[in-house]
Amino acid sequence: MISTRPAARPPTRTARAKARGVAGKKALEELECARTQDGSDVWGALDRISEAMPGDGPDARLLVVSDFAQTDKEFRISRADLSTAQKRETVLDTLVKQRGLPGLKGMHVYPVGLGMQYDGRPSESEDFEAFWAEMLEGRAQAHVHYDYR
Repeated sequence: MISTRPAARPPTRTARAKARGVAGKKALEELECARTQDGSDVWGALDRISEAMPGDGPDARLLVVSDFAQTDKEFRISRADLSTAQKRETVLDTLVKQRGLPGLKGMHVYPVGLGMQYDGRPSESEDFEAFWAEMLEGRAQAHVHYDYR
C-alpha cells in the first residue's frame, strides 16, 4: 500500500526551542516533586511519558535524566536484591504485575545519570544497571543508547 500522506517535516528551530523550554519546565517540576516526596517514581514517570507519546513509536527519542533510583512508598530499589539474574527477574515480574509495563517498545531511550549514585562501587552498579537494562531493553523492548553517561 502506498501512502499519500506527505512526509513529516523536521521541526523548526523555534519548535525545538519551545519543546526544550517545556521539557525543562517539566523536568524541574518532577525534580521538585521528588525532593518533596522523599524519592522518585522512575517506573511511573516512564509510564506517564510513554502514554503522552502515543503513536510516536520507533521514531520517538526519549532523553531520561535520572539516577534511576526508584524510590516510592511501595518500592525502593535500594532494598531489592538484584544480585543475580533470577532475583532481578523476580523483582521485575512483581513490578510488571503490580504496575504494568511502560509502553516504550521501539522508542530510542537515552538514559543520563543511570547508576550515578554507585560511583566507586562497581559491584553494586553492575546489578543495578543490569536490572534497568533488562527492564528497558528486555521487557519494554526499547532501543537504549548509553552514549551520554
